[in-house]
Amino acid sequence: MTFWNPNNPPPYAQQLQTTTPNASIDRVIFQIEYLSGQINVVSGKISNAAQVIGERGAETVRKIGEDFNNNTIQNVDRMLDIVRQKTHDWPIVPLIVVAITGLVLIAIGSLFLSSKAYLKYTEYKTHKQIELAAEDIENLGNE
Repeated sequence: MTFWNPNNPPPYAQQLQTTTPNASIDRVIFQIEYLSGQINVVSGKISNAAQVIGERGAETVRKIGEDFNNNTIQNVDRMLDIVRQKTHDWPIVPLIVVAITGLVLIAIGSLFLSSKAYLKYTEYKTHKQIELAAEDIENLGNE
């Protein structure tokens, strides 16, 4: 094992210099301690803010759940009672199912027809050719 002489380093060894000529170890240690204190303060503030946001989120979810369970169900029941009174117990649910099914079929049919129309349009545009008779091709060289 060969050690190199600090007065005559090998070419791969680099001489590093500090940015300040009189860098004190105590000053560096003080800066590191100050920085770690600031990091602790920031992490404490962040954890407090995250806790507050979490509490607000939980309160919002609870409030939305209560409002939905209390008000929405009562309003839906009231609307269904009004519809039943107006229609004299006519079967509303099957009517709604048939209407939704009809709308879905109309949407699918319109998509199908529009895709067929687009297919015909692209076939017309891409296959548009000049119609030539057989004698036209034979006479091309004679002109």
